Amino acid sequence: MENNSNNSNINNGSGSDGNTAHKAKTVSSSSNYLADIVGEESLRGHRTQAGIILDMIDCCAGRVAWAHSEGPVATVSFDRVDFLHPVLHLDLVRLEGRALVVGASSMVIEVQGYRRTPNSATRSFTPLVTCYVTMVAIGNDGKPRKNIPQLIYETDEEKAARDKVLKRRELTQEWSKIMDGIEKSEVPLKVSDVEDPLNKGKLEYYDIPFSEVRVKRQFLPKHLNVNNTIFGGEILIQLEKVATHTARQFTRSFGLITLCMNRISFKKPVRIGDLLEIVAHVVYVRTHIIEIEVNLNIEHPDGTKEPSHSGYFTLLNVNEVGFKEPISVGLKLDENDQVSLKKYLMAKHRFNFKREHKTLSERKPQHSPK
Repeated sequence: MENNSNNSNINNGSGSDGNTAHKAKTVSSSSNYLADIVGEESLRGHRTQAGIILDMIDCCAGRVAWAHSEGPVATVSFDRVDFLHPVLHLDLVRLEGRALVVGASSMVIEVQGYRRTPNSATRSFTPLVTCYVTMVAIGNDGKPRKNIPQLIYETDEEKAARDKVLKRRELTQEWSKIMDGIEKSEVPLKVSDVEDPLNKGKLEYYDIPFSEVRVKRQFLPKHLNVNNTIFGGEILIQLEKVATHTARQFTRSFGLITLCMNRISFKKPVRIGDLLEIVAHVVYVRTHIIEIEVNLNIEHPDGTKEPSHSGYFTLLNVNEVGFKEPISVGLKLDENDQVSLKKYLMAKHRFNFKREHKTLSERKPQHSPK
C-alpha cells in the first residue's frame, strides 16, 4: 500500500491495559496472517528475490491496519527488515501481523515471518523475519483519518512487545539524528578519517557516481490498490531489484543476496500516469557485504518532478555453493567529492549503529506456526 501523508500522528503508544478506552479494540481482534507458496516451479530450489517477501509484508501489514482502523490505510515507512534465511522458490511463506502501537491516525504493525521448504527434514517452519511497518488510516480525500480505535493489551507478552516497539522508535530517532548531523555538517571530511580499513586492499576501485544505475518505468492499472495509487509492495519489488542489479554491476558478481532493507520511507503517493525513476548508488563496501542507496523520483504527467521513496539495501556476496565470497572491488574516495564522502560516512555509521544495537534491530520471531 502507498503513503498519502507524512503525518503519522503516533502517540506514546500507551494504549490501554484493559481500562475503558474510546472505541478501543484488543490486539488480537485485528491480528491476521497471510501465507503463500512463492516463486516458480521451473526455479524450485533457487533463491527468490527478497522483493517478493517485502511485497507480502506490505500486504499483511495493510490487512491488519485496515481491520483495526476499519477503513483504507496507506504505508508510511518500513523499519529495518533483516532476513534470517534466504527464501527458495516453492517455499511456503507465512506472515503473521498485529497492531502494537496506535496513534490518532497511525499504527505500527509488527509482522513476523516464517518459511517452510517442501523437502525439509523436520517439515516445520523456520523463522524468517520480524519487522515493523507504520501505516496511516486515510479518508476519501486521501488525508489522515483521525480518532481510530486505540489498543487494549490483554497479555504481558503484548505489553512487552509494545514496549519494544517504543524502544525501537527511540533507536530510530537516535539513528536519524546521527544521519542528519553528518548530512548538515559543513566541516570538510578527509578520506583518512572516513575510510573503513576493510575498503583497502581491493583489486580495483570505482567512485560512488560511477556505480549509479537509473531505471525509469511506467506502472499499469493492474498495480493499483483500493486507494487508486500504486501498491507500495510493487514499488518495493522494483527498489530491491534495482539495488541488486546495482550491486551486481559494481562487483561483477551474480552471487549477491539481500540481507537487509533499511528505513524505507514513502513520502509521496504514486498514481497512475506517473513515471517512476529509481536511482541507485553503491555507498559502502566491506569484505563480504555491500550497501546500496536507492532514491525514487516521481515524474507527473505535466512534467513536474518530485522526490518520493528512499532507503538502503545491504547485500551479501556468496559463491556457487553459498559460502561468503570476498568482494574484490572497493570504493574510490576523493576529498574533492564531499557529497560522496558524506554518503560513505553515513553508510559506515549505519553499519556500526546496527551492530551496536543488534538486540533490538534483529528481533527473531517468538514462535513457529504449526
